Amino acid sequence: MKTNLLKSIFISLILVMGVSNANAYNQSAKDLYFDNSEAKWNSCYVYIGHGTWTSVYPLTRVSGTQYLWQLAKADFNGGGSWNGATGWVLCYEKWWDSKGESIDKYTWHGDKNVTQKSTSAWVDTKIYKTNGTASTKSDNHTINAYKVTSYTKSNYTVTINTVEGGTLTVKDYDNNAVASGASKIHLTVLKFSATPADGYVLDAVEINDGTNTTTIAVADLATTTHTLTSAVTITPVWHATTSTVTVTATATNGTVTGGGVVEEGTSVTLTATPADGYKFVNWTVGGAEVSTANPYTFTAEEDVTVVANFEELPKTTVYFVNTHGWTDVKAYAYSPANASWPGVDATLEAEKIGDFDVYSYTATEGKYANVIFNGSGGQTADLTWTDGKYYIHQYNSNTGWYTKAEAEAILVVPVEYEYVYLINTNDWAKAHIYTWTPEVAGWPGAAMTKEAEQIAGKDVYSYKVVKGTTFGGMNFNCGGDECKTGNLTWQAGKYYAPSKDKWYDDAVAAEAGLAPDPLATNVYLAGDMNSWSATANEFRKATGEATTANVTVNLTANSYTFKLVRGGDWFGNYGTMQRGGNGVHEGGWSFDETAYEANCTIVADFPGDYTFTWNLETEKLTVTYPELPTYTVTATAENGTVTGAGEYKHGTEATLVATPNAGYAFVNWKKGEEVVSSEASYTFTVTANTDLVAVFAPEETHEVTISYLCNSNPIPGHDATTLAVGVTTPSTITAPAITHYTFDSWTVGTGVQAVDAKANPIQITTKAEGDYTLAANYTKIELTYTVTVPEGTEKCYIAGDMNSWSFQEMTPTANANEFTITIDGATTAHKYKYTCGEGWAFVEKKEDGSELDADRTYNANDVVAKWAEPAKCYLMGIGGDWTTGIEMEEDGDQFKLLCQPIAEGEQFKFKYGDTWTTDVENYDANGVAWVESYPGSGQYNITLPAGNYDFYYKKNENKVWIGVCTPATPTPDYTRAVTPGNLGTICLPSNVPAGKASGATFYTLAGKDANGRIAFDEVNGELAAGVSYLFQATATEIVCFYGTESVLTPDHTGAMKGTFVNLELDGSDLTNIYYFAKNALWSCVDLTELIVPANCAYVDMGKVEPITGAALVGVRRITLGVNGQNTATGVDQVQGDNVPTKMIINGQLFILRGEKMYDAQGKLVK
Repeated sequence: MKTNLLKSIFISLILVMGVSNANAYNQSAKDLYFDNSEAKWNSCYVYIGHGTWTSVYPLTRVSGTQYLWQLAKADFNGGGSWNGATGWVLCYEKWWDSKGESIDKYTWHGDKNVTQKSTSAWVDTKIYKTNGTASTKSDNHTINAYKVTSYTKSNYTVTINTVEGGTLTVKDYDNNAVASGASKIHLTVLKFSATPADGYVLDAVEINDGTNTTTIAVADLATTTHTLTSAVTITPVWHATTSTVTVTATATNGTVTGGGVVEEGTSVTLTATPADGYKFVNWTVGGAEVSTANPYTFTAEEDVTVVANFEELPKTTVYFVNTHGWTDVKAYAYSPANASWPGVDATLEAEKIGDFDVYSYTATEGKYANVIFNGSGGQTADLTWTDGKYYIHQYNSNTGWYTKAEAEAILVVPVEYEYVYLINTNDWAKAHIYTWTPEVAGWPGAAMTKEAEQIAGKDVYSYKVVKGTTFGGMNFNCGGDECKTGNLTWQAGKYYAPSKDKWYDDAVAAEAGLAPDPLATNVYLAGDMNSWSATANEFRKATGEATTANVTVNLTANSYTFKLVRGGDWFGNYGTMQRGGNGVHEGGWSFDETAYEANCTIVADFPGDYTFTWNLETEKLTVTYPELPTYTVTATAENGTVTGAGEYKHGTEATLVATPNAGYAFVNWKKGEEVVSSEASYTFTVTANTDLVAVFAPEETHEVTISYLCNSNPIPGHDATTLAVGVTTPSTITAPAITHYTFDSWTVGTGVQAVDAKANPIQITTKAEGDYTLAANYTKIELTYTVTVPEGTEKCYIAGDMNSWSFQEMTPTANANEFTITIDGATTAHKYKYTCGEGWAFVEKKEDGSELDADRTYNANDVVAKWAEPAKCYLMGIGGDWTTGIEMEEDGDQFKLLCQPIAEGEQFKFKYGDTWTTDVENYDANGVAWVESYPGSGQYNITLPAGNYDFYYKKNENKVWIGVCTPATPTPDYTRAVTPGNLGTICLPSNVPAGKASGATFYTLAGKDANGRIAFDEVNGELAAGVSYLFQATATEIVCFYGTESVLTPDHTGAMKGTFVNLELDGSDLTNIYYFAKNALWSCVDLTELIVPANCAYVDMGKVEPITGAALVGVRRITLGVNGQNTATGVDQVQGDNVPTKMIINGQLFILRGEKMYDAQGKLVK
């Protein structure tokens, strides 16, 4: 497919072409706009020519549009003009970078991949677009190229009308919000979504372009867009409804459109679109299949969640064997194309075939018909996609698709090897071979293979190479610099013993040559004492059966470093060996350190023979030192005594202690005239006979100030004290234990000296002069806790080991949702938890609401994921409800439920959080005391005699209290005796909440219909304070309980006016006044006065407005005719309770006689 094209491009690189500039023009730096709606290329470039040179610039899609592309002027030629241009084309792919190519080669882009050449400058006031194709020939190549036309670039105003019923959201193609009045460029794509308000649903969206109106049905809203070609006005169409349902559509591995809030009974269409590599399967609701159709249309009767299910399409893979060593391998799949040329990177597989890398490319089965493999070294022919096969490209005489076995037969060549062997006579832990010229592997080379055979009791290692391989040199090593042979020459088939530095022709010769010496150990002493020779001083056994071996060296008094060489490997020890003390090590010293710097040190404290002994069984080293001489130490004193004189071995320490007589103080020690110490206790190393004198002087005392400090500051409650301390007689001082502090150290003044300055108690004396102070230094025991808590947390508490698990309130910090506290005596060893209240009901939880795995250990910055939701308490089983129960009111440390009715034989339990409490023992029906109960799912429920009871439940104590309750009978705020079925009016000074009025159906004045009848709509909620209503009695008494709102005067703003007191109107006020009497509405035009009783109402007919619409769905409407003077119409003359009354309800005629209602045909209406 692209083979010939690429070849032509490569050939064109070496052609020098003469191109005429007769039609040249100047291209200014202008924005270039391209309407891609016909070609629908997924990438776009512009090539512009200049003689034999062509430059290429990429276009980018204009934000908010789908098919409008743009080259910004700043991105063209660095923002400058292109003079002497010879034409330009728009194309789908970038075939070459800017270089010496003629623009007339554009036909090599292929059919429908390029436009015809334009030979005049583009301008930024137009949008260029394709207009069908035409056969086009250039550079001796003919294709179908797109013709180019243009139209004026415009911006359009988008107007969005706001209509009651919900919110219409408009976004562009890239989901940027579009506001009303926004100006958008030509081809901007508009998308729509709607959110209805409560009680409304969307019918459609209307788009008017000034001439025509396009209507988008609500079912198509999610899948329908509008592309701007003119200014538009967008209007949502809503309608009110009392019944909506929500259709939720979800999907994985695909997307779904449709659904949302719709009117109950509406037809809904859902459309599923699978993701790449998947196909649609079916629709399910609650896991059950409901349809396999796509789109799926159904009637929405209730809230429902519909899931679109997809399954992955089968995959297919092709392979390419990289026999030519291309540095990168790409797969260009086509029919259709997977990407622009040269395609996408193929995947390097872990396997190889022979010495060649294998690459793979996987796609959905059936997606591609053809593929071309290409790379830095070339490309294959146009290939037919062949699943599971391996393509070999021009290897010897082999080119084509092969099975893996066939490819291995072609590419895998049998190899002959030769070996070299190492006999591990030095007992190395590892065996490596390092070669150079060539280097098989970097230092320390390649690991060798351990063979099953041994030679002379030693392991044998081998290494193989291809037969005939030559090296400039090699060595064997143990995997590092510390143990390696010298430089060797490769000896194929031979055996090398490093301890002998010798090659053996075969295993038999090696076995004979390595016969062991019965007294030899192959263990050597190497160090400063023998210039680090690895063979000069071998440990030798006395007999062949001996388990120890010795080597003796003569040393002068000095320190020497050394190692042991065992089996050719060097081993050290970081310790120091010396006579006595820690330098002896009972049982001997181990030598197993392999590091270069791991040298052992021996201190030769006296010249002579040192014998080193190596235990062959325990692999430990001991040393026998030469005998040391003995010296005499003498000490004399006046005005005091001395101890410690006597005989000492060379190099040992002598300690002399001078004690003054009463009234004297120690001054110093002298050796001859030399002062050797000013301390009463003098320790020195004896290396010769020594005579010492202790010098004393008359004693004196000094006053020492003793202070108790923390961070150099006095500790509250522990003031400094003073003590007279002698120069010779020690005084004992103790640092006291202080709560929440720990003693650290002493600070001794320059005039004070201590026997042990780290001890507590401390013994001190004073000097002749100096600073006479002694400070006991403490560290305060405290810890600061800081925690970040969930947003909205008002208080935070901490409880733990440090405060006996009591709740300490923390302090908010300046940071949001952060609290802190510092607690004296707290340490990092203390466990703790956080709560948001003073109780474990408020304890912190993990993110999923579960308990913490354990109490907290100290962290300087804690985070609380979630607070526990305090448990609620329910009375379960009432009315047979064992699921929800009746929630009890929280009241301090208890829950309560007052005056709850209990039926005879009714069973119940208490549920606190997740705990069910049953099996109440010794229950007293009078509730005289708290009674123990048991948590869990006990066998028995609680039963009580029928009645009303008060219930109490103690939190966290599993106790209940039950008492008999006599419910109070409420007193109504307003009553009126009425006759069932009769009409009347009412106006009250306070509101009556919904459900708090009984005995009548209430109506509010709606207006006057076209026939002059007065209409009233039924009231389903509360009765407002001061508002007048019509009622129809349903009982013998109207009973009302007031709410919390009240007014002083009735509301007279409307046509229906009421009064709280008896109201007298004279004739001058009665022109438009009508009143209710005998179930009828009467005119008062000829009356001289009208008395309206308290809490009743009349109608001012002059203020009755015409009805503007039908009654709301579910609201009953009645209409009454109006009676003129002495003429009964509408509601006929009513002379008594049994006189029939006519009324129109929701447009139908009904007749009310007493408490029964009949339709127009006389049938009883139930």
